[in-house]
Amino acid sequence: MNLMQVKKLREKCHALKFEGVEVLERFTDNELRIICNGIGPEWLPEKYRKILSWIYKYLGATAFLHDAEFEAQIGFRKANGHFFTNGNIEVRARFKWYNLRRYIGFRRVRQFYWILETLGMRAYNEAGRKKCG
Repeated sequence: MNLMQVKKLREKCHALKFEGVEVLERFTDNELRIICNGIGPEWLPEKYRKILSWIYKYLGATAFLHDAEFEAQIGFRKANGHFFTNGNIEVRARFKWYNLRRYIGFRRVRQFYWILETLGMRAYNEAGRKKCG
């Protein structure tokens, strides 16, 4: 991710009034460029994260903030709750009510939330270890 993308995503998070957006103020744009790796866990090869980020680009700002919240260690459930709320906000902002992609997007947010809740604790703990170590 380059600095221009970071600036745009930061602005989008603020413009959409995401829950937890204040956590972005803890990081410089350059730090966020390193922390935020797109959609998918850090252990997933970059080429697959790029594909997922392209497919689900309508959740880019949500994933961006979620990565920052994991790095800031705000709390596992709290960060995942923000992902769910912010993901729905981002989908609603992207697609009109009559667009079928809106409802597919809402379903994807629920699915990603479930994955985060079920499998995400390892990634959360790893972010905490990197911060402490």
